[in-house]
Amino acid sequence: MIVQRAEVVNFAQKPIAPDKTKFDLAYAQKQIESIRDAHIKKELAEFLSTKPSELAWNAFCQSFCLRQKDGSCGSPIKFVRVNVGEATEYKDLSKDGTGAFRKAVKGHKGQIVFLDKKGKLRVRPIYAFESVRTVQRDLTASCDCQAVKGFFQSGCLIELASPIAHRSTPLAPGRYKLNTMRTDGYVTLTDSAGKISLPISLEKMIAAGFTRLD
Repeated sequence: MIVQRAEVVNFAQKPIAPDKTKFDLAYAQKQIESIRDAHIKKELAEFLSTKPSELAWNAFCQSFCLRQKDGSCGSPIKFVRVNVGEATEYKDLSKDGTGAFRKAVKGHKGQIVFLDKKGKLRVRPIYAFESVRTVQRDLTASCDCQAVKGFFQSGCLIELASPIAHRSTPLAPGRYKLNTMRTDGYVTLTDSAGKISLPISLEKMIAAGFTRLD
């Protein structure tokens, strides 16, 4: 697991544009799940449950500390250690092997969809420093992988053999362009008219004969 330090007050600032954020409690609740210290995580979660205003949140973070046994305030906590990703998402790019881990800024080369040992479809991104062939080989040999379903990239051509029912964007059998494939297992497709579907689960896609054409 790759770990970094994060400023507590910024957990509630959701990025909405380059150099622009907004106060968002739902975002904060999600962000604190990555905190490594269970006690600090609990303290922050309890305060967030009170639905504080931005002013109250900032004031809380300004005075946040862990209490001593006698109830007095200990050292202030401005930064905490958080998990930022599995070690497999990073590569040591230092010249001397001292641990200069970096994750590719430009994202990944594509994604491998596979069925895990519990029968659940999973998405494995191929990062810029990785080989598609090597990752696919390692996945195939892994005890956590039942079967590899395919390698997909944004913009590749996709075919659906059967229709997919959806309240807002039902999909007919035919060819589509893969718009996005999220790591949580949801996919958006673009039809021949340029209309982008809402996110639809990979389970429904695979059941409909979701295959890559190019």
